[in-house]
Amino acid sequence: MEDETRREVVNSVKEIIIENIHAARFREIVDLLEKKTGYSYSYIRTIFREFEKETPHQLFQREKLEEAKVQLRNTSYPIWEISNKLGFQYKYYFTRWFKRHTDCTPTEWRKNNQKV
Repeated sequence: MEDETRREVVNSVKEIIIENIHAARFREIVDLLEKKTGYSYSYIRTIFREFEKETPHQLFQREKLEEAKVQLRNTSYPIWEISNKLGFQYKYYFTRWFKRHTDCTPTEWRKNNQKV
């Protein structure tokens, strides 16, 4: 496959991930990627990593974290509501996931970063 075609696949993958950032599970994204591109996830991951230096799953996690931060910084939505909007079934899982990525809870992060 030519580099131009591979770049198009990578761009499509990025678009699909960003458009579906609220998916509850990455597996839903994988199914969508395979369906829309016509390639296996294994192949998609390989070319994506080659161009982007990260996997589609890493991009999904990073974009989801950024969206969580935007919601925490710019809204007064309760944590459980942000959690639901991002596809987490339980606030507990969201809090644990957020803390693993930022070393603080969503409440602590909001307190230190919320716009006045």
